[in-house]
Amino acid sequence: MALYHFSAKVLSRSGRNTVRALAYRAGCELYDSRTGETFNYKDKPVQHVELVIPQDAPSWCLEIQQLIAEDRPKGVQAFSDRVMSRTSLLHGNLLRIKSANMGWLLN
Repeated sequence: MALYHFSAKVLSRSGRNTVRALAYRAGCELYDSRTGETFNYKDKPVQHVELVIPQDAPSWCLEIQQLIAEDRPKGVQAFSDRVMSRTSLLHGNLLRIKSANMGWLLN
């Protein structure tokens, strides 16, 4: 039997630390410049992180997408810094996270 899981969530500023949630989902260490906290989830097994953007995305998105592909921690930190610096423009909804788990075929 194959196990499969998919979830989609919108992260916003209310009720949780968005940088912590991003660090957990990306499985890396991130620094939150607003609070001065560092969140370390490097030991969490995450196999793939990808920034999916539209074709007409600004150049900074393309640069961060490439950086995530080359060096996940640096790319996710750059993404976090950019998103958190623009929170006033985003009406509280910071990002949408989609998570998929393709399970192994058991027995």
